[in-house]
Amino acid sequence: MFEIGFWGGSLLCLISFYLLRRNFDYRQLIRDSYEWPQTNGTILKSDARREENGVGRWKYCIDYCYDVSGSTYYGNRLSLTDPDNEWDALSFEKEFPPGSSVKVYFDPASPLRSILIREKDHKQFDMGIALSLVGIVAGWALIIYSYL
Repeated sequence: MFEIGFWGGSLLCLISFYLLRRNFDYRQLIRDSYEWPQTNGTILKSDARREENGVGRWKYCIDYCYDVSGSTYYGNRLSLTDPDNEWDALSFEKEFPPGSSVKVYFDPASPLRSILIREKDHKQFDMGIALSLVGIVAGWALIIYSYL
């Protein structure tokens, strides 16, 4: 019993710490994106479609180009979190038709990183942080229980 609880708890803690760090990083990136400068860009491709795996998720694909300091860059991120439902995907397809001009927000430290829409909130990452903390507590409980 000692080994299963100890190693299972240790693995759960490691995975939870990794997910906690990742959620904090994404949350900070969303905050940082509000400080990113903007430039003008052009939509090259805009397409919404149901994923082939049959789960019912929708995928929104977009390609655009933009200039920063005389260099042309290409981006494919709508936002830092991607839409996965039909309504969002189809509405973005209508909002960003090929050939249209758009505002592109780019990371000045790495102009290759760009988005078209800034996140309104980061609640999904708050939930991820809460679940990661639950995983850490559960992992520690398994480790402690394995010693009893």
